[in-house]
Amino acid sequence: MNCVYCFQRYDNKDIKNIKIGEYSKIISKHIDDKENEIIIFGGEPFIDKNIENLQYLFDVANMKNKLSFFTNGCYSIKIDELIKNNKSSINHLTITLDGPERIHNN
Repeated sequence: MNCVYCFQRYDNKDIKNIKIGEYSKIISKHIDDKENEIIIFGGEPFIDKNIENLQYLFDVANMKNKLSFFTNGCYSIKIDELIKNNKSSINHLTITLDGPERIHNN
């Protein structure tokens, strides 16, 4: 809801900051299971205010290639560096083409 791309800015949503660390037991359990991967999507996961939470996920994944992301591809240099530094933990990174044509064609 805070990225420049978001066409849903005026939707009526209950906005909360989620601390990924609060879910550490669940994440740790599933990341260790060879059959599971964690998929991050919804809103835009790659905004600067999520860097701490994203780094936590990368640390938990510990190069197990278990994280997948859906993004609109509109992210900062800080996020680009985070992705490059943790690419061994990423299974898939999908850049979506959605929203109004005038936006996704940019």
